[in-house]
Amino acid sequence: MILQSISSIKRKGIQLINIVFLFQNKQEIVWFEILDNQFVYDERRADFFLTFAVLPAMIRGEDIDLSGFSVSPLLLASIDRIQDIYLEWFKELALTKINIVNLQEEILETRICDRIVASFFSGGIDSFDTVINSDQEDREEKIGFLLYIYGYDIRLGDEILYAATRNHLDAAAKDLGKKMVYIGTNLREFTERFVGWDFIHGPALIAIGHLFNNIKTLYISASNSMGQFTPNGSHPSLDPFFASETLKIIHYGIERKRIDKILKNIASSMTARSHLRVCWKNTGGALNCGKCEKCIRTMIALKAANILDTMPVFKDKLNEQSFFALKIPNEGTANLYRELVPHLQGTALLDFGRSHIIKLLDEFDMSVAHTKLENREVSKSNGFLNKTKNILFIDFNGVISYNPFWASLKDPKHELNPYHAAIEEYLFKNKIDIVLDWMLGKYTSEQIHTLLEKEVGVPYIKLFPVFCDDCANIDVSKKILDKVRQLRQFYYCVLITDNMDSFDRFTLTNNPLLADSFDRIDNSYTMGRFKKSDDGQYFKDRVEEQGAIMENCILIDDSKNNGALFESIGGKIYTPKSEAEVIEQLDTILDTVVHKWEWQY
Repeated sequence: MILQSISSIKRKGIQLINIVFLFQNKQEIVWFEILDNQFVYDERRADFFLTFAVLPAMIRGEDIDLSGFSVSPLLLASIDRIQDIYLEWFKELALTKINIVNLQEEILETRICDRIVASFFSGGIDSFDTVINSDQEDREEKIGFLLYIYGYDIRLGDEILYAATRNHLDAAAKDLGKKMVYIGTNLREFTERFVGWDFIHGPALIAIGHLFNNIKTLYISASNSMGQFTPNGSHPSLDPFFASETLKIIHYGIERKRIDKILKNIASSMTARSHLRVCWKNTGGALNCGKCEKCIRTMIALKAANILDTMPVFKDKLNEQSFFALKIPNEGTANLYRELVPHLQGTALLDFGRSHIIKLLDEFDMSVAHTKLENREVSKSNGFLNKTKNILFIDFNGVISYNPFWASLKDPKHELNPYHAAIEEYLFKNKIDIVLDWMLGKYTSEQIHTLLEKEVGVPYIKLFPVFCDDCANIDVSKKILDKVRQLRQFYYCVLITDNMDSFDRFTLTNNPLLADSFDRIDNSYTMGRFKKSDDGQYFKDRVEEQGAIMENCILIDDSKNNGALFESIGGKIYTPKSEAEVIEQLDTILDTVVHKWEWQY
């Protein structure tokens, strides 16, 4: 990894800092954007580059060449220890120890004197607790600036959500008596191509502190409490090693559990209760969607603290059904639930939640024990390289194909055209139950055509071959299938259709591209159940088998009823009305996952 240049451009009140470097023989550009009157930047320093570059370089086994730029002696001396920690913690990344070469030690006198204390602030429990609690302490230096990084938890380009978040955080900062500062960057878009955010979010944050001369102390809010830490990209045993002679790193709040932060500082602060923001999904543009695991986990804790009903930032009600959306993906989340359990008592809802969460924790512990017995990495689910894909479910008729059965008969010149209206009337109006039974495997196509000959009078010997041929040559959108194949590197793609035996027998066998475009194809005829059967148990089964997260699974289906059901069990839904709309929706998903990172979760 070779640092080529660092430059600063000021225009229209904005300072844009560009870092150009070679990585894997390809030129990369990482940029940071900030109002130029907020912070001071020294183009001779490369501390911030070294901070975020270490882990990607170790992953690819490339030394870091700083091309004569200056670097802090203290930070440089810590790099060896940082690498040892990475090697010990993140064995699944297959890291290689690297060297830092061609550098100049920093001239400390270039630092300016008028310097500030800052803390990262997203509006969550940990960041609110840091600001509120540190203000109460007998500290000579108080946090004066709150930093929000656009491009870390909100993807670049989502301007509507970013604007809403800024309004929210501005109001909170004003109430807290702090100065809110916004910094945009594409750094995460670079790191996501090589390593998951859980591994590198600490250095990505600390790099901001090194970027500007006038930050002397930087607070990073702890997500876990003392004794509950697991290897992570931000950790009290790791973060301080990224400090320099003039930048102090404080990993703050480890003495308090998440529930204790709520009971002490969130409950007592009207500002926190009015502006708490915990959600990273933001379904429908909501700052707290109220449906994802993190939202529900937070709402449970707020209910236990008896303040949920006083918080306008959560619109959804908490009920027993809410607990079934919970999932424990890793040890860090398990610890948060373990801390919460003793506080779940006093009401029927909390008692129910306590029982349900204890069951989830037991299942998680058994899974971990089983994994250890098989000598596999327990932290596998935390890693980018071993990511379990979420599921993209796609319907067939009305999404990929638009022709009905016996489409040929619609042609007035077809010899069987006179029977077309009678067939439609008999099957799809008068005898819909027969159609449903056909889709559940209770009839074959031959039996249906025998029935049509008897009831409608259409000759079996003529109609059945037409049916087979129409099914074999049914319209299938190749444009949509092209998009699906692109998405398979990000999603486990499933074609799920409420259909007849004809789909498996005639459509699939004559459309190899259709079969090759999906990881799995399911048909109600062979399963003996519909998508909506048993409140969507089919979807729940597939998600559980895949180890996916329901909130991040997607269904594209033209049926509003199926869509409403899928949404009710926690999934995302698109209900297109045309091929063009399907393509537009798949392009939206592709644009998100190809350049962003949401698909990982």
